[in-house]
Amino acid sequence: MTNFGTSKLWEHLAETIFKDALLTENFRSTQNFSNRLSMWDPHANSIRYYKTLLLENILNASDLFHDIYYNIKNNNLGSPLHVTYNNINYNLEYIISSYEVEFLSQILGGIHTICEIGAGLGRTCHAILNNSPNINEYTIIDIPVCLKLSKEYLKSVLDLELYSKIKFVTNKKANNIKYHDLFINIDSFAEMDPFVIKNYMNLISKNGKYFYSKNPLGKYNLSSIGKQKPAVNPSYDIMKFGLCKDIIDIFNYDEITKSIPNYLKQYCPTEFKLISHKVTTPFHYYYQALYIKNLSQK
Repeated sequence: MTNFGTSKLWEHLAETIFKDALLTENFRSTQNFSNRLSMWDPHANSIRYYKTLLLENILNASDLFHDIYYNIKNNNLGSPLHVTYNNINYNLEYIISSYEVEFLSQILGGIHTICEIGAGLGRTCHAILNNSPNINEYTIIDIPVCLKLSKEYLKSVLDLELYSKIKFVTNKKANNIKYHDLFINIDSFAEMDPFVIKNYMNLISKNGKYFYSKNPLGKYNLSSIGKQKPAVNPSYDIMKFGLCKDIIDIFNYDEITKSIPNYLKQYCPTEFKLISHKVTTPFHYYYQALYIKNLSQK
């Protein structure tokens, strides 16, 4: 007789997860029994989703993107999670960096000096120096604890010739910064007090030709990413930082799109004009814009 019996796995599931299953109004929400029928639970499969996101991004990327990524040597230091394509390991930080360099490729060929405000680990500096041999000087402005980190990291991943192009300047000495062809800020203005941002914007207006901004379009509720508010309020209010403070649904593309005009206005330095802008990949609630000094106003 042909056997159409139930597997041991589903005998177990029927007696546990599905024993008291009811079709309530929330039965398809996360961590519910229906995840075993129609979808994978994102809480239990976070790395699966994370790596799926990475792979999907690189499979749809341009040839220029892949060339940029390939040129970034030593980008897997620290054993980050990665996916593999054409025998190359791709990790999220440098996928993001490669998209940034791809966007900036419209001007990088004519750039010789760069100043980055808040470089964090230094991934953008690492990516640009490996792809733009015409860069003579790359200045990083940051708080001391972050400068210590970026110095150590960049010294580990860059050869001596490229590392010698970098100047490290503490935020307390930012007033000493002189002319640079390009100023960069990626995801750090959103963590600063508005008056500090304005001071940096004045510095850019005075001493820059181009400004590249990549920051969040707004704030979001922690519940939208599956987190709860901290039990104890911190000594700071994150909602007061940055220039784009409206709370938006960062997974609602309509709201994202409506937030763009305000972003482009807020992050435009005085006497600069917008020349290019684009939604970022893979996190669409971040936006990137490139501005140039408007010499016609002089």
